[in-house]
Amino acid sequence: MNRTQGTKFVRTRHRLSYIALACTAATPALAIEVDVGNPDVVVHWDNTITYNLGVRAQGVSHLVGDSPSYDESDYKFSKRGDIVTNKLSLVSEFDAIYKENFGLRLSGSGWKDLAYDNNDVRYNPDTVPAGNLGSGSPALPYSALSSYPGGKYSDYTKKYYEQGGQLLDAFGFGKVMVGDSPVYLKIGRVTEYWGNSLFNGTQGISYGQGAVDLQKGFSTPGTQFKELLIPRSQLNATVQLTPDLSLGGQYFLQFKPYQIPEGGTYLGWSDATFNGPSLLQGSVPRASSVMPKNTGDFGLKAQWRPESFDGAELGFYYRRTSEGAPWVLFNWNGFTPDSYKLAYNKKMDMLGMSLDAKFGGLATGFEVSFRHNTGLNSTPNPAVANETQGAKGDSLHVIANAFVPMSRSPLWDTGTALVEVAYTQVLKVAQDGNQSLYNGVGYAGCTNAAGTGGGGASNGCSTRSAVSVGFSVEPQWLQVMPGVDLSMPISDTFGLNGNGGTLATNFQGMHVFSVGLSATAYATQSFKLAYNGYHSKTTGDRLPSANGGYYASGAGLYGLNDRGWVSFTYQTSF
Repeated sequence: MNRTQGTKFVRTRHRLSYIALACTAATPALAIEVDVGNPDVVVHWDNTITYNLGVRAQGVSHLVGDSPSYDESDYKFSKRGDIVTNKLSLVSEFDAIYKENFGLRLSGSGWKDLAYDNNDVRYNPDTVPAGNLGSGSPALPYSALSSYPGGKYSDYTKKYYEQGGQLLDAFGFGKVMVGDSPVYLKIGRVTEYWGNSLFNGTQGISYGQGAVDLQKGFSTPGTQFKELLIPRSQLNATVQLTPDLSLGGQYFLQFKPYQIPEGGTYLGWSDATFNGPSLLQGSVPRASSVMPKNTGDFGLKAQWRPESFDGAELGFYYRRTSEGAPWVLFNWNGFTPDSYKLAYNKKMDMLGMSLDAKFGGLATGFEVSFRHNTGLNSTPNPAVANETQGAKGDSLHVIANAFVPMSRSPLWDTGTALVEVAYTQVLKVAQDGNQSLYNGVGYAGCTNAAGTGGGGASNGCSTRSAVSVGFSVEPQWLQVMPGVDLSMPISDTFGLNGNGGTLATNFQGMHVFSVGLSATAYATQSFKLAYNGYHSKTTGDRLPSANGGYYASGAGLYGLNDRGWVSFTYQTSF
């Protein structure tokens, strides 16, 4: 494998994009209160059952499926009308509270997806033409380029896509008085979300507080970003110094990486797998990840709500943390990669400020944050033989959003609309020996479709600044029949201008959208039918194939361009 080949297939794997679509109508949890015979102890046990059925709405486009970087994911369910998920899941939550001051919370989930009962990896039935994988490469069947040794899913993929379970929250909490000030404590696996970003959490103040479940985000469009955070073991404390001022902090006891869609599954961004044994295009093995320490990350916050601000609140934040979004890096033998690995940035410093305020009927939020030593989008480069980290630098992030209630009109009874704009700018690329890996316009890591350098924004290279937009509109119709409310959630997140330079960022022209119809019956059951789609821009460059050629380059996750699907979701709680 030469450098051109290595650059081509790595470019499709190192890009991480946030998914944070707007909230849809949710079924209220109906808590079961358990009588334990002690009036000082209150116990609740909540259960939510969800059934998801998904059907592919587009057949394989050979512009995607003929690529050896995408065929395993695209051909798993290759025909329009194929069932891509047939999943039953349960989330169970247990809370016990003693005298309203101390307690315990446990939650977990389990699932079974019949669509993935067959663990065989599927491939394009054609042959990759000679020369497509580098100068002099022979013609090969796609099966010879399998990402899964033996052509079977790894144990990790089977667990998260076929059948499995996981612990979610597991923490104790309490309130103690220090003088006249209450102190609120939590210890264990818990999720904290600071700031007020709605759609762009990876560009917000909350970045680095927890890993993000992008498998859930892509398979369940409409999920709020804060609901994608994975609980992380930590110590957490907040003290209410005065009615107007509180101080808080957290100390992390565990590092958690992002949970990324696996290759060979319907919404896999590429054929690459991020967990378990793996081979890039059948030849380059996955080496051990370069992981941060579990302890040492921490954050501090202060929140101030003076009476003179008429309900507005200011927040100030500092965090030193590792980043859960990975770089994909190589160990090189000359111009040939010996292995690939995931590496995670550590000791990123973030300073931020937030403002929540109301103006008339609008509820608005504003954030600005500065990151030092943050991870930047990077592409492996043989100039750095043993790559243990990618490019780093400093960045600025600004987010503004608004919540707009929808007044009654001839077209709807009520509803909500949310919109958010995020601006990102790379202020500095560190000159630490890894700047040659930076996938930015004008840098060595930015390559064209041939992988020979001189690429631009259309090839997915990062620009100095970028703007992204997210919105959600959900008109509602109340009591369309006795006990039934109806709504139409419509949402999209997209890169408006430029490609972000930090990890887990946006790309110009990349859309993740959903249009649906949701019904809630007697506040106990919900039904939702939706079309979910993904689209990213590509260049006009093509590589030859048996069907006329496939995408050679582009910006964003263009491997999902033919994965539109229709989902039906039923949910009930007890």
